[in-house]
Amino acid sequence: MKNFKKFLMIILISCSIQITNAKTNFSTRFYFNSWAQKNEIVGAALALDNKVYFYGYSNKHSAVLVTRKTQFGIGSITKTFISVILLKLEAEGKLNIHDPVTKYLPQYSKLKNVTIQSLMQMTAGFNDVAKNPISYLQEINMAYPKYNPKLSGNWLYSNASYQLLGLLIEKITQKSLADILSSFITKPLHLRSIYFPNKLEAISLKEYQNGHVKISDFNNEYAAGGLVSNVKDLESFIWHLFVAKDLLPAKQYTELTTFVKTSEKYYAFTGIKAPQFGLGVFKWNIPPYGDVFSYTGVLDKGFTSSYTVIGNNIIISQSNTYNHNDFTILWSYRTFTKELIKSLRYIEIWDRK
Repeated sequence: MKNFKKFLMIILISCSIQITNAKTNFSTRFYFNSWAQKNEIVGAALALDNKVYFYGYSNKHSAVLVTRKTQFGIGSITKTFISVILLKLEAEGKLNIHDPVTKYLPQYSKLKNVTIQSLMQMTAGFNDVAKNPISYLQEINMAYPKYNPKLSGNWLYSNASYQLLGLLIEKITQKSLADILSSFITKPLHLRSIYFPNKLEAISLKEYQNGHVKISDFNNEYAAGGLVSNVKDLESFIWHLFVAKDLLPAKQYTELTTFVKTSEKYYAFTGIKAPQFGLGVFKWNIPPYGDVFSYTGVLDKGFTSSYTVIGNNIIISQSNTYNHNDFTILWSYRTFTKELIKSLRYIEIWDRK
């Protein structure tokens, strides 16, 4: 944080000089709106700590504006929630993340040497094959026969690993994933917009692809990506987890933030070192900020969300429109190499007191 504060002081001094330069000193709102218009985004939300920006419509056909209450699919950010639930179960003595998966799911006998932690950290040896939206059980059933123990210890992005973890949570608690999420996270934190939507609720959530309405089956996404949230509730969850650090005991927070190296393909977009992966969270080292926690979730060509944590500063970005040409504001690790950082350096973020 010392380096970050020094950086802010430097920028504060330079800000008085730069403010006269209209070409470089543009506001976050101006950049946000320009980005959305350029990429034909229907609706989006951006939170920078206590400031929130909205663009466009949550339903363009009925001209419903995006507001604080607008919910977006958060995709793979769901994995952070799943990891927190598992670590809270560990803190209660219901499991040990070093236990073999087969202790709770004996039907998957090939995983006798696979621990819960390795599934959470995506080092179990799964090399997922399912690319199209299918049910989570089908996703597991496609990945399991091709499970390769020789890949164990290598980091490979795995949705099937988290689908298995969802089953494991339900087996241990004898409750639905939705009920456990409510009792462990959303109810205690009063986060009313975060839940696993049913089919009727999913229809009411408008997402867009190539200008047309698209509807995701959130039930199929399950523990790997089935949650929705508005921008403020997602910011609140991330603040409690990484800033206040009151969601997990110290031991479990340390486990959450114990990292391994990831694949070199994650060098794409950044031109800098690949990130590391903890238990449902990425860590980037991005000068001059140092370690930055983040995760981006993308439903199949629909909703996109990301969170980024720089010290005590939080960035949440969400969109209801898929655009493969420019994820600048949504893929959080690109944020630091693209135009948004030029906006942020004019002190739109600050240390939360």
